[in-house]
Amino acid sequence: MIYLPLAFSIVLLAGYSYMTSAFDDHLQRCLQEVTDAPSPSNRKKMVPFVGCLKKKSNFFLSKIVNEDRLYQYANPKLPCSYIGKWHVSTAYKEFWLTIAANADTRIEQIQYLPNLEQKLTLVSTGIWSADNGKVIQFADDGFFWPLNESKVRWYDVKHFVMYDSMDEPSYFYRHSELEPNCRYAP
Repeated sequence: MIYLPLAFSIVLLAGYSYMTSAFDDHLQRCLQEVTDAPSPSNRKKMVPFVGCLKKKSNFFLSKIVNEDRLYQYANPKLPCSYIGKWHVSTAYKEFWLTIAANADTRIEQIQYLPNLEQKLTLVSTGIWSADNGKVIQFADDGFFWPLNESKVRWYDVKHFVMYDSMDEPSYFYRHSELEPNCRYAP
């Protein structure tokens, strides 16, 4: 009786491994085939790149990987409730996160000096895209796959918690006013 669930698990794991390795292969081929690879200086180049991935993919691979999420690199979705400056605390670190109206982000780590002044160190810049209770972050100095996708739970207009792929929370507190024409809608 134990062999049936074990066999099912092995088949499922083998299928998933095959699909992800096939996607990695498609990713490498498309990076070579598409003449202009997507970059922070021209994010619109992601559109033909995703088109290449979709042409090489199949129904099952597309359902598992959902490469359509990569379109958010070129056309980020950003509800106005995210725009502004945020104090972020996660584990034992604190950051300032600034999200511009065009979805560009700037993350600076906070280090407190003995006189209680803050020393800021730029950690990364990138893009913030939010849709259906999930956030995808693209770092300018990183590769765009695998996606950095997190779940978000809003508490009010000034507070939300974001859970990464390991379900580790990061706490966000608004440090700027909500734009006057923005209606809070998480």
